[in-house]
Amino acid sequence: MKPWMHQTCTAAAGAGAVAAGVGWAHAAHRLHHRTRQLRIAHRDPVTGLLTRSGWEHTAPEALRRSSVCGLLDLDGFKQINDTFGHLTGDHVLRVVARRVRGVLPVESVFARLGGDEFVFLADWDSAEIGVLADELLEAITAPLPLGERAVRVGCSAGLVLLRDLQSQPVLLREAVTAADRAMYEAKLFRCGWRRHDPRLHPEPPTDHCSAPPQRVRDHGPQPHFGRTP
Repeated sequence: MKPWMHQTCTAAAGAGAVAAGVGWAHAAHRLHHRTRQLRIAHRDPVTGLLTRSGWEHTAPEALRRSSVCGLLDLDGFKQINDTFGHLTGDHVLRVVARRVRGVLPVESVFARLGGDEFVFLADWDSAEIGVLADELLEAITAPLPLGERAVRVGCSAGLVLLRDLQSQPVLLREAVTAADRAMYEAKLFRCGWRRHDPRLHPEPPTDHCSAPPQRVRDHGPQPHFGRTP
């Protein structure tokens, strides 16, 4: 091979290696950027909780170690948003998220589906579901200080014991649908929370909260505004 041909081949090989390296680096950067986008998309920027997409990605695996699926819908949140503005509304959502996190077991999966609706999977003792549900709602509806004032946000919750569902292993969509149905029954009967029991469907579930009647329960009631004690 003539010297100039050898130099040309060597240069071409070097250029190919550089191009391959640049291509690999670009692909790696793209993958990293996409992974970051997915991670961001899976987290709610307001509360830091999983989003709906994050929930759908994480919850199926969590079903195997959970006993209860719950759906939470805040009552009176729109009025707080309209009265005090979205920044205050975001603050309320963060406080509610923190309170719920304080009640749920550490290994629970907890997500904000959108607006003022939340969902969770937790490993609760089925014998204590009533006590735990009351504790959860008491935490959510406790007075929330806003400067010199305090507001109370209500909550309607639907709960389903995964063992009560027909499909085994449990399907995530079935669990959320059952919890959603129970939540709307809780809202309809203004009882705070309801437990779904498919054996009694379409009759209302037998279990309901024992919380005092003065709790803010209506969907969209005028929230209670008062001065912080």
